[in-house]
Amino acid sequence: MARLELLLENQDGSERMRKDLEQIDHLFRRIADVVQKMSQVRHYQVQNYCGGINFWI
Repeated sequence: MARLELLLENQDGSERMRKDLEQIDHLFRRIADVVQKMSQVRHYQVQNYCGGINFWI
């Protein structure tokens, strides 16, 4: 993410390139948010699936 921020700051390319980099930055931030939320899970609950049928793969 730090490298992407540097690219955004020093980007001298086209408008299209800037938009692509901004979208990548947005997606990286979403991924980081999901990972952060997952790291805070301390308890989980298992529930029956499909009307009580359990599938094990």
